[in-house]
Amino acid sequence: MYTPHVQIFRHDKKQGFSFMDQPQEVALVAVAAFDLREGSSERRNLKLPLEGHLTIEQLQNSTTYVENSKDKIRNMLRIMALKGHTQLVLGALGCGAFQNPPGLIAQFFKEIFNEQEFKGRFEQVDFAILKMSASDQNNIDEFSKICSEMNKIN
Repeated sequence: MYTPHVQIFRHDKKQGFSFMDQPQEVALVAVAAFDLREGSSERRNLKLPLEGHLTIEQLQNSTTYVENSKDKIRNMLRIMALKGHTQLVLGALGCGAFQNPPGLIAQFFKEIFNEQEFKGRFEQVDFAILKMSASDQNNIDEFSKICSEMNKIN
């Protein structure tokens, strides 16, 4: 879902959520990631084991998971490109509560940004990743590597 003209009027937590002197306008795109938590209906739909930890290999072997995950990313980038956005702040699609593996999702982003349709299309790409616990550091590490590589490419 594309939402243009969203007004941001408060600073971040470091600044006590104080009001900004001038609101900042941004556009948002919301994309639903696959829910890979144990017992989720999406695991069933993807024909993945309902219980236990999913391995990278299991996910890579699921053509539906790989292609649909990549299509979610492509569609998100397409709408931003069509609307003329050149600077992106993205999230780690599904790598938090929905338990998508950050290394794999980051790799999908890297591959897609190297596709002809998107290569050089955006001036700047950054990832904003919430760190709520020590385990979130893996998300930050994986996406930091990809972000650094993408900004060298674009």
